Amino acid sequence: METPQGLNALLHNGRRPGIVDALAGVVDQTVADQSGLTGMALRSAIAGVKKVDARILHKGINTVLPQLLEQLNPRWEDYKNSDHAAFGEYLAQHEDDVVTELVSLGDNLRDSMPAGVQKIYATFRSKAAKIVGPALPRIGEVVEKQMEG
Repeated sequence: METPQGLNALLHNGRRPGIVDALAGVVDQTVADQSGLTGMALRSAIAGVKKVDARILHKGINTVLPQLLEQLNPRWEDYKNSDHAAFGEYLAQHEDDVVTELVSLGDNLRDSMPAGVQKIYATFRSKAAKIVGPALPRIGEVVEKQMEG
């Protein structure tokens, strides 16, 4: 069997549950960090879908994880060949491009999301940069920790 390359290694050898749990934690923290009306609405929406299925974030992340890692893999390879001290720092430095790439991925995957998640995505899509951008250091930290583990 061929050894998985780059971030795809996180999909194999029992590593997938760890990255899914860690990214679900990033989502929970990112939602908790939102302020104002956007924060209230986002927390309410997430709480609503979690009432229907407490593991919905885990299930959603697990579903999109291969595409997410594929999207981040060129960034990972570039980071590994750079002088950046941490992957989260690298992602933050390239925030505009990374957010655009991740939102594009979300747009492509929207139709495969559960109906409740589709509604949340549609509602907050226009605020993606404000929500996702500040989470990039955490995302990078989680990915790097899982790759080292």
